[in-house]
Amino acid sequence: MNQIKIAVVGITGRVGQNIAAIAPKDPEIFLAGGINSTNKDLSVLNKGDVIIDFSSPKALDSLLNFATQNKKGLVIGTTGYSDIEFKKINQASNLIPILYSSNFSLGIAIVKHLVEYVSLNLPDSFIDIFDFHHHRKEDAPSGTAKTLIQSMKSNKITSHSVRAANLLGEHQIIFTTNEEAIEIKHRVFTQEAYAHGAILAAKFIYNKPAKLYSINDLFLW
Repeated sequence: MNQIKIAVVGITGRVGQNIAAIAPKDPEIFLAGGINSTNKDLSVLNKGDVIIDFSSPKALDSLLNFATQNKKGLVIGTTGYSDIEFKKINQASNLIPILYSSNFSLGIAIVKHLVEYVSLNLPDSFIDIFDFHHHRKEDAPSGTAKTLIQSMKSNKITSHSVRAANLLGEHQIIFTTNEEAIEIKHRVFTQEAYAHGAILAAKFIYNKPAKLYSINDLFLW
């Protein structure tokens, strides 16, 4: 069996460490190497067929330059990008396959479709989104909360962010009308949820044509 070689940017981070732990157990994957988010020498990434990035927006320019020049597929799980940085990702996807997601939990991908459905069918409801994360998470609202907001066609959305100790990640969406309420909640128990999703994404974009993909492409809707 030919294994897909992956290289990880941010391998010493929370998700990166879990990818490094899970990858050797997957017969379809070979962990070729990785660097931390402050490493300026990207040459080790050449060992991978696909690069998985869970680092920092500061690394984006050098990462995109390296990936496009060396024709590497790219899975991006970093959040906190500006509109200009998203435009750079879009432009690079004309040259290489890129799969971007603000959250690689497969459960969140399903939640995104659920909230889109509810918002379409309860267009007059008030919507509150709560995102709970560990205190080290810099962006608020979270990238996942922003993605959920973008998936709903409503001007009655209020976002609430909570940062506290030892919270891995929880998102709660509450739809309220005068007569009733619907609550949708997703909770992550371990960082392995993100790592499994990222590895699945790497398998998906391996040898795919240049394009910007999303985690939705992993599902049979």
